[in-house]
Amino acid sequence: MGKDDRWQQRLQNLNKAFDCFERACAQPLPDEVYRAGVLHFFQMSFELCWKTLKDRLSYEGIDAASPRDTIKKAFATGLISSPELWLKALETRNTFTHAYDEEMALLALKVVRDDYLPMLRDCVDHLNSLASES
Repeated sequence: MGKDDRWQQRLQNLNKAFDCFERACAQPLPDEVYRAGVLHFFQMSFELCWKTLKDRLSYEGIDAASPRDTIKKAFATGLISSPELWLKALETRNTFTHAYDEEMALLALKVVRDDYLPMLRDCVDHLNSLASES
């Protein structure tokens, strides 16, 4: 796998993870195990999304060192919109990576489903569009 197709290879993994996330968000949330699954799929999709953006930036000759740096540069180059929402999603992802609290999870589910799902959908669609142009 070369530098030129690394981002497209990662995009394939992102598409699979995002599909799981999207299907999970479409279901009612009957219990804490299921809710935890939705949050896990969010974390996985977000992680793959920023890494795919980082790889795409690298493909374009732009270095990004961290998720925050990637988000800023992806916005500057038009790969994403709403960098504030992306940075909020990064903070949410970091919170759930290090601790799980049922009350916090219930509060986060609404923003994950209502805000982050469409944000990630827009990004995935845009990246898929770029891949089909290549």
